Amino acid sequence: MAEVISPVYILIAFIAISIIAAIILTIIELKLKKKVDSYKNKTENIYVSELRKIASSNKENEKKLDMINDLAKKFFSEFFNTSPFLTYSEMVEEFKKRKEQKPREFCELMLFVYYSGEKITNEKINEIIRKLKEIIEKNLNYEINNLDFYKRMTPELENFFIYKKQSEVVLKNIMLDNSSLVKEENIDNIKIIINQNPKIIKELEKSSMFLKKAHKIFISIFRRIYPRLPQSQQNRLREIVTRWKEEQKSIVTKNPFLYQLLELKLMDKYFKKISEYYHGRVFNIF
Repeated sequence: MAEVISPVYILIAFIAISIIAAIILTIIELKLKKKVDSYKNKTENIYVSELRKIASSNKENEKKLDMINDLAKKFFSEFFNTSPFLTYSEMVEEFKKRKEQKPREFCELMLFVYYSGEKITNEKINEIIRKLKEIIEKNLNYEINNLDFYKRMTPELENFFIYKKQSEVVLKNIMLDNSSLVKEENIDNIKIIINQNPKIIKELEKSSMFLKKAHKIFISIFRRIYPRLPQSQQNRLREIVTRWKEEQKSIVTKNPFLYQLLELKLMDKYFKKISEYYHGRVFNIF
């Protein structure tokens, strides 16, 4: 006869999962707050203040131009994930592809000033500083607003982690009790194993329910992030989700346990991809 799991143990497991999820989400909230404060400080203390120093310095305009160049390359590397070793002509092409108008115009201006042979006037330096300052402030404010947005998503993320973890726990218990099921692909053998232990069906249904709920939140998170991104970033995010759906369809197995296990791993894989995709600055807290 199959062993019956006590409701007390189920309750204890659920409480343990909830506590773990609460701890994870508390850490996330603290990191988000720290990031918000960090970006607010950056607005005043790093890039903008450096531009002010350059503007008010007594250095030659050629030297000022080089200082602006270094600062701009650093900023674009951090906020647009570009290589600091790209030339301005390469950056113009890159920002054309991304449909980033202001950064592209700034790079075109730098390209012109460096290679036109014209005298670098105070007016031209001020124009360059003004254009870069506009890009910096726009993107820093965008980051702060996004971080505040993700803070508001905390309850939804908490549910995602709970459902995903619950599915993992159920599948792990099935695997511990029925090790022969893990790699079995023969449908007749699978039926024999399940008939010998009927509770597997209920456990798989339970895991499937948790998995579907986690999946629903996963899609909801994607749909809430997507409209907030520029067109070029929307395209890249859409490609990631398309690949995830294609891999999901390509799971070929008659083993219901193995199918859920692979689907869970895929969800993990692509949640991390979306995390890393966002310039490695917001989602990498997970």
